[in-house]
Amino acid sequence: NKITPALSTVLSKWVPQIIYSLYLRKTMSFNELKRTLNVSSRVLSDKLKILEDYKIVIRTVKPEKPPRVYYQLTDIGEHIALALIPLLIV
Repeated sequence: NKITPALSTVLSKWVPQIIYSLYLRKTMSFNELKRTLNVSSRVLSDKLKILEDYKIVIRTVKPEKPPRVYYQLTDIGEHIALALIPLLIV
């Protein structure tokens, strides 16, 4: 069943907060997400990679010096955010 791993991922620690932050701000850099959530770089990086693999988040690298990485929700991510909002604002 494909839905079980996806649901486990979406409901795992930090993921709802990442999705909600991206829903509110639309596009955020890695450092903005890290500061907003007060999460370690390692954990955030791991969670964002998983969200990319599930096509929930898009990663964009801006060719600046130093390069900046930005994240935003895909259409799927937007739909997931709308489903999570009632759970997060309780």
